[in-house]
Amino acid sequence: MASVSNDLGGTRRIQFIAADHSRKTIRLGKISQRLAESVKIRVEALVSRQITGGSLDRDTSAWLTKISDELRDKLARVGLVDAYEAITLQQAIDAFKQKRGGAVKPQTRVNWGHTFRNLLEHFGPN
Repeated sequence: MASVSNDLGGTRRIQFIAADHSRKTIRLGKISQRLAESVKIRVEALVSRQITGGSLDRDTSAWLTKISDELRDKLARVGLVDAYEAITLQQAIDAFKQKRGGAVKPQTRVNWGHTFRNLLEHFGPN
Protein backbone atom coordinates (compact mmCIF):
# COMPACT_ATOMS: atom_id res chain seq x y z
CA MET A 1 0.00 0.00 0.00
CA ALA A 2 1.33 3.40 -0.98
CA SER A 3 0.28 6.85 0.13
CA VAL A 4 0.53 10.34 -1.29
CA SER A 5 1.85 12.99 1.11
CA ASN A 6 1.98 16.75 0.73
CA ASP A 7 5.19 18.56 1.58
CA LEU A 8 5.73 22.23 2.31
CA GLY A 9 5.63 24.41 -0.78
CA GLY A 10 3.02 22.30 -2.55
CA THR A 11 5.22 19.38 -3.53
CA ARG A 12 4.01 15.81 -3.32
CA ARG A 13 5.67 12.51 -2.55
CA ILE A 14 4.71 8.86 -2.56
CA GLN A 15 5.71 6.64 0.33
CA PHE A 16 5.47 2.87 0.22
CA ILE A 17 6.82 -0.27 1.83
CA ALA A 18 9.11 -2.11 -0.60
CA ALA A 19 9.39 -5.87 -1.01
CA ASP A 20 12.35 -5.86 1.42
CA HIS A 21 10.08 -4.25 4.08
CA SER A 22 11.88 -0.91 3.99
CA ARG A 23 10.05 2.38 3.64
CA LYS A 24 10.80 4.18 0.38
CA THR A 25 9.92 7.67 -0.83
CA ILE A 26 9.53 9.04 -4.33
CA ARG A 27 9.41 12.83 -4.52
CA LEU A 28 7.18 13.98 -7.35
CA GLY A 29 7.51 17.75 -7.11
CA LYS A 30 4.65 20.16 -7.74
CA ILE A 31 1.98 18.08 -9.44
CA SER A 32 -1.77 17.78 -9.04
CA GLN A 33 -3.32 15.43 -6.51
CA ARG A 34 -5.00 13.50 -9.35
CA LEU A 35 -1.69 12.90 -11.13
CA ALA A 36 -0.01 11.91 -7.87
CA GLU A 37 -2.79 9.39 -7.23
CA SER A 38 -2.33 7.88 -10.68
CA VAL A 39 1.41 7.50 -10.09
CA LYS A 40 0.64 5.94 -6.70
CA ILE A 41 -1.52 3.28 -8.36
CA ARG A 42 1.34 2.40 -10.73
CA VAL A 43 3.81 2.28 -7.83
CA GLU A 44 1.51 -0.15 -6.00
CA ALA A 45 1.39 -2.35 -9.11
CA LEU A 46 5.19 -2.33 -9.35
CA VAL A 47 5.58 -3.22 -5.67
CA SER A 48 3.06 -6.06 -5.90
CA ARG A 49 4.92 -7.41 -8.94
CA GLN A 50 8.12 -7.48 -6.87
CA ILE A 51 6.44 -9.23 -3.97
CA THR A 52 4.58 -11.85 -6.00
CA GLY A 53 7.15 -12.28 -8.76
CA GLY A 54 4.37 -11.96 -11.31
CA SER A 55 4.25 -9.93 -14.47
CA LEU A 56 2.98 -6.41 -14.95
CA ASP A 57 -0.44 -5.69 -16.32
CA ARG A 58 -0.64 -4.22 -19.81
CA ASP A 59 -1.60 -0.73 -18.63
CA THR A 60 1.35 -0.40 -16.26
CA SER A 61 3.75 -1.71 -18.89
CA ALA A 62 2.46 0.84 -21.39
CA TRP A 63 2.68 3.58 -18.75
CA LEU A 64 6.35 2.76 -18.13
CA THR A 65 7.14 3.34 -21.80
CA LYS A 66 5.51 6.79 -21.70
CA ILE A 67 6.88 8.28 -18.48
CA SER A 68 9.67 10.83 -18.42
CA ASP A 69 13.28 9.81 -17.92
CA GLU A 70 13.26 11.79 -14.66
CA LEU A 71 10.38 9.77 -13.19
CA ARG A 72 11.88 6.51 -14.47
CA ASP A 73 15.16 7.40 -12.70
CA LYS A 74 13.24 8.03 -9.48
CA LEU A 75 11.53 4.64 -9.78
CA ALA A 76 14.89 3.01 -10.48
CA ARG A 77 16.50 4.64 -7.42
CA VAL A 78 13.94 2.98 -5.15
CA GLY A 79 14.31 -0.34 -6.96
CA LEU A 80 10.94 -0.55 -8.70
CA VAL A 81 12.32 -0.68 -12.26
CA ASP A 82 15.67 -1.35 -13.84
CA ALA A 83 17.83 1.68 -14.43
CA TYR A 84 17.53 3.02 -17.94
CA GLU A 85 20.83 2.77 -19.69
CA ALA A 86 21.19 4.70 -22.90
CA ILE A 87 23.30 3.02 -25.54
CA THR A 88 24.41 4.14 -28.95
CA LEU A 89 23.11 2.68 -32.18
CA GLN A 90 26.51 1.13 -32.83
CA GLN A 91 26.44 -0.59 -29.42
CA ALA A 92 22.93 -1.90 -30.10
CA ILE A 93 24.00 -3.30 -33.47
CA ASP A 94 27.11 -4.90 -31.97
CA ALA A 95 25.04 -6.49 -29.18
CA PHE A 96 22.54 -7.80 -31.73
CA LYS A 97 25.32 -9.28 -33.86
CA GLN A 98 26.88 -10.94 -30.84
CA LYS A 99 23.58 -12.40 -29.67
CA ARG A 100 22.16 -13.50 -33.02
CA GLY A 101 25.19 -13.65 -35.30
CA GLY A 102 26.07 -17.33 -35.03
CA ALA A 103 23.12 -19.29 -36.37
CA VAL A 104 21.88 -17.43 -39.44
CA LYS A 105 21.93 -18.17 -43.14
CA PRO A 106 24.43 -16.36 -45.39
CA GLN A 107 21.75 -14.29 -47.15
CA THR A 108 20.44 -13.15 -43.77
CA ARG A 109 23.92 -11.84 -42.95
CA VAL A 110 23.93 -9.91 -46.23
CA ASN A 111 20.49 -8.42 -45.48
CA TRP A 112 21.52 -7.47 -41.95
CA GLY A 113 24.71 -5.87 -43.25
CA HIS A 114 22.68 -3.73 -45.64
CA THR A 115 20.22 -2.78 -42.89
CA PHE A 116 22.95 -1.94 -40.35
CA ARG A 117 24.87 0.12 -42.91
CA ASN A 118 21.73 2.12 -43.80
CA LEU A 119 20.84 2.68 -40.14
CA LEU A 120 24.31 3.96 -39.35
CA GLU A 121 24.39 6.13 -42.45
CA HIS A 122 21.02 7.70 -41.65
CA PHE A 123 21.21 8.09 -37.85
CA GLY A 124 24.97 7.99 -37.20
CA PRO A 125 26.71 5.63 -34.76
CA ASN A 126 25.93 7.74 -31.69
